[in-house]
Amino acid sequence: MAWTVDLENTLQEKISFWLNLTSPNEVNEFYTREILPLSLKKFKASYHNPNYLYDSVIMPLGNSWQALVHSMSVLSSDEFFILYSPETRKYLDFIYHYADLRPSSIISREIKDSNNALEVYKAIKEYFTGKSPQKAAVDFTGGTKSMSIGSLLAGTVLGIKDFFYIGNEPGTYIDKFRRPRPGSEIMVKVEHPLAVFGDLEAEKAKSLAFEYNYRSAALIYNELLDKVPDPREFELYYLLLSAYEAWDNLELKQAFLSMQKLLSKITQYSSEYPQSVFTRNLPILVQQHAFLQKLQILNQNKNVEIFKDRKLAIALLMTIYTNALRREKQGKLDMAALLLYRILEMVSQFTLLLNYGLDTAHPDYSKLPVAESELLALFTEEYRRLGLRQPSELPLQISLMQGYILLKVLNDPLTSNLDLRALSGQSEIRNNTIFAHGFSFIRKESYQKFKSMVQECLARFLIQNDTCLEKELDKFSFIIL
Repeated sequence: MAWTVDLENTLQEKISFWLNLTSPNEVNEFYTREILPLSLKKFKASYHNPNYLYDSVIMPLGNSWQALVHSMSVLSSDEFFILYSPETRKYLDFIYHYADLRPSSIISREIKDSNNALEVYKAIKEYFTGKSPQKAAVDFTGGTKSMSIGSLLAGTVLGIKDFFYIGNEPGTYIDKFRRPRPGSEIMVKVEHPLAVFGDLEAEKAKSLAFEYNYRSAALIYNELLDKVPDPREFELYYLLLSAYEAWDNLELKQAFLSMQKLLSKITQYSSEYPQSVFTRNLPILVQQHAFLQKLQILNQNKNVEIFKDRKLAIALLMTIYTNALRREKQGKLDMAALLLYRILEMVSQFTLLLNYGLDTAHPDYSKLPVAESELLALFTEEYRRLGLRQPSELPLQISLMQGYILLKVLNDPLTSNLDLRALSGQSEIRNNTIFAHGFSFIRKESYQKFKSMVQECLARFLIQNDTCLEKELDKFSFIIL
């Protein structure tokens, strides 16, 4: 059956309705009942190939049973040998129903341990006892990673030539439903099993990178460099993730060196990968390389005077701020709050340094446009107004709250209409957390209030320095693979 414009419109309408569903049961039922049949028609129209004729097709079964049904709609075979685990046995009935095949053409076997590639390997070898594998194929889309590897190993040893998997078009993953968009399915025929192993591992690495586990993701890509026929693209991923891992850990010189090598390799390989994630994001990577070149001085020079370079001050603030956002997305709110507190401190420290030449660690109040006696009186009065214990002298070292009160009495624009009483209360929330001076864990509601306060102060600082938070986030946020 041909795939028509009307059918495509119907599919898209149903998908639009489906995307607005909220109940998990409704989502699954509507997909299976209304969308899957259309998705199968589209897939069959796109990938029907009269040469896909086999005696047997080997298929491990995982939780995404729909991928197997798509494959079975295109591959013509006398038998489909399905390997299922105790956990996925329940999906066999769906396959029998939606594959629309003779029941006798589907042979199934249980794999007791889905993480045992050897058990899968043995099961396939036994299946081919007395049968020729010459006209067989392997679809390794489903099952656990071990089941896929076992299927590939068996197929390679038996001399099977055709290997398939069902993927999806790039950029079609729906975070809300944790699955790709229906109708985006593609069939990939793999010519080289070793390349397949690389793809499987690379997908795992990308998942780890998406969760900000850059170290583990980089290790996977590093191991792949010696395993795949053409490691160049994996080398780029390895260098990028190594740079981001070092940057995340504030190992700024190492991050700079990795990013520098990455840019060199992108240029070297550009003709081979003109549309890769690296070439598309090259302007951002070039900017990030420049920021790291400026930031790496922090690993050697501890003199506060270097922050009279406004661009360096902004680069450090955004490095810590984006780090906090990544910890927040990981659910590590106490660690994120700790980093946000440091942002709050640095905003006052950098403002005093840049606007008044005042080093908060060794303040020289004679640099200020107000006499010290008058400054102390104003300072004390602001403490009284806030209901805080009044100091008898100007501080020898300026703390977070003292810094903001000092800026307030100096009429600095940063503190114009800034609620210092609220700021004092929010900073105490952080002080009571397990990573500061207390033994409590921060609650999500308290964290969000504290984050809003920090964002307001950071945004004010950036506007004072001729930029804005949104613009800087575009530069400093790590690219998504």
